[in-house]
Amino acid sequence: MTSSAKYRSDIDGLRAIAVLAVIIFHALPDALPGGFVGVDIFFVISGFLITQNIARDVQAGHFSYAEFYRRRIKRIMPAMFVTTSIAVSFAQLFMMPEDAESTARSGVWSIFSGANFYFWAHTDTSYFAPESAQLPLLHLWSLGVEEQFYLLWPFALVALIKARESLLWPVVLIAAASFVLGEATADNHPMFAYYLLPTRAGELLLGAAMALRFNLKAPSSLNFRTAMVISILGAVCLVWSFLCLSETDRFPGLLALPPTFGTCLLILGGMYLQNPVAKALSYPSLVGIGLISFSAYLWHWPLLAFYRYAYGEPNGWQALAAIACTLALAYLTYRWVEVPCRRSGARFVRVLLLYSCLPMVVLTVAFESFMLIDGYGLRWFFGPYRQTLAELRAANGPALIDPRVCQNQKLNIQSLADDKCSSDSNAAISQVLLYGDSNAAHFVPMLNSVANRDGYVIQNMEVGACPPIASDPTRFVTSLRVRDCRAASEQFLRAVARYPVVILSASWTTYHDQSADFFTALFTTVKLMVDRGQRVVLIGKVPVVEGFDRHCREKSLTIPGLECSVVTAKASVELVTANDTLQGFAEANDGVEYFDPTPFLCPGGVCSSQDTNGKAIYYDRSHLTPYGSILIGSRIIAGGIPHALALSADRADPRPQ
Repeated sequence: MTSSAKYRSDIDGLRAIAVLAVIIFHALPDALPGGFVGVDIFFVISGFLITQNIARDVQAGHFSYAEFYRRRIKRIMPAMFVTTSIAVSFAQLFMMPEDAESTARSGVWSIFSGANFYFWAHTDTSYFAPESAQLPLLHLWSLGVEEQFYLLWPFALVALIKARESLLWPVVLIAAASFVLGEATADNHPMFAYYLLPTRAGELLLGAAMALRFNLKAPSSLNFRTAMVISILGAVCLVWSFLCLSETDRFPGLLALPPTFGTCLLILGGMYLQNPVAKALSYPSLVGIGLISFSAYLWHWPLLAFYRYAYGEPNGWQALAAIACTLALAYLTYRWVEVPCRRSGARFVRVLLLYSCLPMVVLTVAFESFMLIDGYGLRWFFGPYRQTLAELRAANGPALIDPRVCQNQKLNIQSLADDKCSSDSNAAISQVLLYGDSNAAHFVPMLNSVANRDGYVIQNMEVGACPPIASDPTRFVTSLRVRDCRAASEQFLRAVARYPVVILSASWTTYHDQSADFFTALFTTVKLMVDRGQRVVLIGKVPVVEGFDRHCREKSLTIPGLECSVVTAKASVELVTANDTLQGFAEANDGVEYFDPTPFLCPGGVCSSQDTNGKAIYYDRSHLTPYGSILIGSRIIAGGIPHALALSADRADPRPQ
């Protein structure tokens, strides 16, 4: 028995599973590490239903592009416009101006179905960029993918139907090419692979293939027992994806096959109404959530993003409260926006104008106005706010504001010949090079103070979020940084060859967390430099001040209930272990020395985000301000420069006597 021509309540249940997985993953990521594949489930369902409806209408001889897009506009645009306009307006009231401005800009792209292009091309992925979890409209990338598919697929499908009898294999081949493209680009072009239609089309087209193969004709080769096996296998694929995949995996690509294939199997098995799995998916509560799933998806991310922006990561109860608010807002939006708009009998031109074009024009004017006044919104007219904000920012900057810091996202060999990248000293040439990531950059003011006092010149060159090793760094960095870090590693040893002394500093624990082999790779690199006669100094990582928000005082100007007290911390066991590993290696190898900044930064073993005068020592949880770095330098000089940093030419003997 099939229900292919009727409403499929099990598909609404599957929608509920998808949206709940996404919401739980975003609210409580440890509870469902692979919950992000709920988006891929939505893609398969969309491809299936859209293809089913178009193909049937074409075969029946009454397909209309105008009617197709009339339905799509009513289904998508009103709810999307409501949530987007509220999110952008909220940002203008409570977010810092630059964040409010970028939210308005992403809003413009979103209402024109281009959010995925915006976040692919314009999202700042630099080390100190805002966390993606705090971008209120980031989730609309998936809606952009679907809307672009809706623009292209009807024309392609109608052309295929008219051109040939068999549609299945062309669709399957295009889908396969999409998965292969995702796999091929995930490492070197991860943003492209994640956000854009060419690498996501395969998921939509698998659903389309299901509709073409099984739903236009009754699947006579399947019986009840086969449908049960298919449904159980599909459920296993989804459960495995939810529990075993994680956001650190290469995705999409071949790993997108289990959740999408599992969804296809559940859709196929659900054609048999007596299938217990389909009955479970048709449970009224699940179906109810499935009906509001679109609005729930639209609301859940801005709620969580704004909370994280203001108060940090939600705990269990706070996350559950956010989920409850999401479902409540979703119901209200479904009841008062989605349903009335879907029931409208207006013709295509009227729907296009009232539900799409007119709101686009109004919102574009509004969002562009927000950008013209730099994201200040109504705050533009309040001089005290702007003045106070400017004063706070002048006192709390990263090491990058120091003109001597030469950190880039790619290895910049020109830094080696740039006087701006060196300390002020009477020494004739630069004999010492500081190399590493942003954790090296924040030591530049400290080392410059010591170098100037000790009579040598120190050059610096840093690559953000890349380890200072000569071997392939792929295992130790995020997918976004693989390409730049690999290029930096290939040039590393050649770039530093002319310096008798090389200081290495980095976020050692970050790379070790990615792979336990990191220190082996680091020490191999150090030995290569020592073997060719260079002296190497390893600087330990400073303690991490957990819970410290560098923008807290700026945000507190507009966000109620935000407390910005001094944050203190001690070195974690993980950090102490990493620094001890560096020290042990230095003690066991001639030509290698170790310097630990912690005693100079954290008197009594306790680190503070600011000093007793309220001046910021930390820029964020793990990076120093220029003031904090200079503070360490002054304490070093006051106590006597340790041998590891006594690097002038007359004291260049690599080991203490």
